[in-house]
Amino acid sequence: MTFRTLLCRVLAAMAGVSTAAAQEKIDFEKEILPILDGACFKCHSARAKKPKGDLLLDDVAAIAIIAIFYTSDLVWPALAAAAAVSLALLALNRLGVARLWMYLLVGFVLWLAVLKSGVHATVAGVVLGFAIPLRDRRDAERSPLVLMETRLHPWVAFGILPVFAFANSGIALTGFDWRELGSAVPLGILLGLVLGKPVGVMLAVAVARMFRLATLPEGVNASQLFGMSMLCGIGFTMSLFIKNLALDAAPTLAGNAQLAVLVASTLAAVAGYSWLRVALPKAG
Repeated sequence: MTFRTLLCRVLAAMAGVSTAAAQEKIDFEKEILPILDGACFKCHSARAKKPKGDLLLDDVAAIAIIAIFYTSDLVWPALAAAAAVSLALLALNRLGVARLWMYLLVGFVLWLAVLKSGVHATVAGVVLGFAIPLRDRRDAERSPLVLMETRLHPWVAFGILPVFAFANSGIALTGFDWRELGSAVPLGILLGLVLGKPVGVMLAVAVARMFRLATLPEGVNASQLFGMSMLCGIGFTMSLFIKNLALDAAPTLAGNAQLAVLVASTLAAVAGYSWLRVALPKAG
């Protein structure tokens, strides 16, 4: 093996590391948790009051990776326009504007600007999500962000997410060499999703509690939290999407990475379900 070949393989493997950064824990947890007989962390009363929205920090990190590392040529005028529109969204938020149509209109302009700038257009959705206010200053019972989430959920869950998942997966379960799961990239993805995710979640919670930045909800114990952290290892759409970006020039590595994502997601789902089956209280 020549030095050039070795270097290319190392660089390709490094590119695939980011695949384990993303997962769809909220979407898939919502499908797995109802199967369990127990009360989901005894949060029914909290959910009945008002959902506060899901802050997907891991997906934000994944999109940041896309924006920083998978952006080729920047169009600076369009990027400047995107920055100006982002400031306009921030101004709407600070002024207490709670009308969703205004955010959606400005958000569409932001999406066009980001799309033309060379940065991946998914960044526009993140900026828009942060700009929409969580609470309406004139009506404490109304949450524009939660209202937006509620209205979009059926379209996303039953339309956009499945199409996005299968469009970016390119799943073809033929030609895989299962022995390749032990090579660097697939093994890294497996360990990152199955072990890295729960370890990262538990450490983050421990640090947050240590500095009194957060507390566990009433009725939640460490065992239940660990079960949920296992489900965080389920990676599909964003993991496969980043895999396509990172390993586009290395089809063999891309196929192995795809297999690793599917195997790791299955292991995380089974492990999380099995753990919570024991950890959650039984209904009734």
